[in-house]
Amino acid sequence: LGPVTVTPAAGSYVGLVEVSLSGPSGATIRYTTTGADPTASSSVYSTPLRFTTTTTLKAQAYQSGANPGPVATATYTITPVPAPTISPNGGSFVDSVDVTLSSPVNAPIYYTTNNTTPTGNSSVYSGPLHLTSTTTVKAFVGLAGAPSAVATATFTITPTPTLGPVTVTPAAGSYVGLV
Repeated sequence: LGPVTVTPAAGSYVGLVEVSLSGPSGATIRYTTTGADPTASSSVYSTPLRFTTTTTLKAQAYQSGANPGPVATATYTITPVPAPTISPNGGSFVDSVDVTLSSPVNAPIYYTTNNTTPTGNSSVYSGPLHLTSTTTVKAFVGLAGAPSAVATATFTITPTPTLGPVTVTPAAGSYVGLV
């Protein structure tokens, strides 16, 4: 039998990778994710495989009356999705601050502004957050099946100081000599 084709190629991926297998017409593809070679009793491939941790995939085509095809091997190195960047990263501000959230991964960023941990039901970031009172922003990148850690930043907002009235002493009026 011919070989199994593994797509995408082995390599490094952020968060997760979804892998498809294809093989000779009429063949059954069997695979392992333990690093061991497949056997006639290994798992049968039917739908794309999703890996969120580093995995070595081995796959082989089987067909009744034929010798198995060669073993295809692919190692997928998965690095965690980085937490989003909150900019600025907290601090003290007068009157207000505009806060941006960003991520190198193309996935939604979920956030809260009430010091609670965000979930997949939290607000989805779409543009700068205009904060006018002391606020803790918490956010994570919601890559399905491989969310990032939560980033947190606290913004302390104080109003512009106001000056009281100016008092002129002595009061306005007519004076003789120096005042």
